[in-house]
Amino acid sequence: QSAPNHNNPASPPVKNNPYTSPGVKANPYSPGRGRNAAIVHQGSAAGASPGGGPRITPISQLNMYQNRFTIKARVTSKSDIKTWSNAKGEGSLFSMELLDSSGMDIRVTMFKEAVDKFYN
Repeated sequence: QSAPNHNNPASPPVKNNPYTSPGVKANPYSPGRGRNAAIVHQGSAAGASPGGGPRITPISQLNMYQNRFTIKARVTSKSDIKTWSNAKGEGSLFSMELLDSSGMDIRVTMFKEAVDKFYN
């Protein structure tokens, strides 16, 4: 298997991880890595690990059939808050990208009450 050809438009794009450089494994959780170092938790004690804390699910193991999970990730970017109003009601939303300790990222969108809870 060969390395991707960056001059070939048919070659898939390579996504650079802003937290690592060649030969150096950076820790995205280390102090002083930016003001957006929030940790987002969702879940309950029912999924707790034997050590007493919540069981952390890696982003790579999430699937659309899970409705209770806890992730530990760093916020790498956030969109602006967008609001809407239509015949069904009104609300707000924003999106953010999260990066876990393995380097896997995910984009999440928060709606209504979650905007107030997680935006700042």
